[in-house]
Amino acid sequence: LVFADEQLTYRELNERSNQLAHYLVDQYGVEVEDLIGIKLRRSEWLVVSMLGVLKSGGAYVPIDPNYPEERISYIESDSDCKLVIDDVVLENFRTEGLDYDIEKPEVNLISENLMYVIYTSGSTGNP
Repeated sequence: LVFADEQLTYRELNERSNQLAHYLVDQYGVEVEDLIGIKLRRSEWLVVSMLGVLKSGGAYVPIDPNYPEERISYIESDSDCKLVIDDVVLENFRTEGLDYDIEKPEVNLISENLMYVIYTSGSTGNP
């Protein structure tokens, strides 16, 4: 994974996303199909977060931090996210979470489980 001057090997990407998954389960009680907002600018951490949410069993809700605040609030409220991963949550993980297991957590997922929720533009009303 390459973003600007940052590079992660597949192994590093896998291990960091596994650690984030463990962190989300341990610190926030994420369970299968919990909706987890991801409100981050494009970076390698955006991909790590998406994979970490999936590996924790959660389903991610992408929220562009460049959206108007009203739209962000609407998405967060309407989706009833258990957690929104933003710069603060990510910084806490980078400070505390790197001691978590690098192996994928044991989560009982089936192919019918929710993976993500995407809000449309809302050009005909609420997204």
